[in-house]
Amino acid sequence: MNHRICLTALAVALFAAPSGCNRSAEQERRFRDPWAERRAEVQRRLAEREAAENLAGPAPRLTWDKREIDFAELHSEGVGEQSLTISNTGDAPLELTQTAGSAGRIQVDPAEASVAPGEQIQLTLRRPASGGEGPFSETIELQTNDPRVPTLQLAASGVVLRRLTVMPPQIELPRIRSDEPAETIAFVVSDIWESFQLTDGETTLEGAAWTVEPAEPSELKLLGAKSGYLVTFTAPAGMQHGIYRHSLSFTATLPGGEPQRIETPVSCKVLRKVAVYGDGIDKDGVIRLGVLPVGKKHFRRFTVKIYDEDRNVGDVTISTKPEFLQARLAPRATAKGNVYSLEVTVPADAPEKVCRGATEGQVSVDFGRADLEPLTLGVEFTTHWFHEDDLL
Repeated sequence: MNHRICLTALAVALFAAPSGCNRSAEQERRFRDPWAERRAEVQRRLAEREAAENLAGPAPRLTWDKREIDFAELHSEGVGEQSLTISNTGDAPLELTQTAGSAGRIQVDPAEASVAPGEQIQLTLRRPASGGEGPFSETIELQTNDPRVPTLQLAASGVVLRRLTVMPPQIELPRIRSDEPAETIAFVVSDIWESFQLTDGETTLEGAAWTVEPAEPSELKLLGAKSGYLVTFTAPAGMQHGIYRHSLSFTATLPGGEPQRIETPVSCKVLRKVAVYGDGIDKDGVIRLGVLPVGKKHFRRFTVKIYDEDRNVGDVTISTKPEFLQARLAPRATAKGNVYSLEVTVPADAPEKVCRGATEGQVSVDFGRADLEPLTLGVEFTTHWFHEDDLL
């Protein structure tokens, strides 16, 4: 009985006594009521609004005619203008100041103003179109001395019309093979001109070709353009493996206007001429055979494709690591004659061995052609004696 009384007293003391490990009263309140903090914030805001509505002395009162400013369409060399009417329905002067850097490229005129009670002022908002084409969205902030609206935020939007542009802005051929040409399309369009001529095309990519034809009305509508051309760009066959960065340029001429040059980047990624496919090989070119019992032959076949106009692989030399690993490359009967079988074998008499990737296990195929890069594959496996106890 005495022990129970002592334990009860100790528990009461622990809950009653303040401690660094105990929650504070505020923390306990939040734990019991997770919405308490949110309600307190709402009550604070209501109190501020009530205080502002019941000001003891005279105060300004701001009203305005629009919260969203639509500049609509701007020509690339013009300046868009919109107006905003600010009224003071209070009984004290209203002071306005544009917050520095709040409006992006939009200028408010005047940037500072004072509006007498019962009066109104018209602000002019100007947005230059230079500096970028396409849609834009910005926010204008005006600081006021109205306690009800200390900061007036206005959303401004519009679009700077493209005088001349390429869509997409870069011609890309991300994954092409060297055994055949690769083709992609782009549009050269104008949001302003009803028509223009596109001539004198040039590219820095040797062997590339292109065609130019007027874009269909449905294509122009989809692009939101008034006029334009469809450009079909073709990268040549026979390109070596690697990344290419070039350009394509044209001369655009507006009827009765000065010709101007337009240029767009061209990028190509040419994949290797030799590719390997099959179960058990990962994206890094590592063959994973797993754990193999010693005394049993293990065989895996993969498909090798040659992506080149010349299908001949020449005199092939194959080396392996470790030396007991065996590999053979044999042609398959296909219409194109560019498919081979790569057979990888761990023989039955292989010793116990742990091979990790390209450092300890490897199959290297050197082709008898200088323009075909050697094929190097990592091989991962473990050969292990399995005793009867291991199989129980």
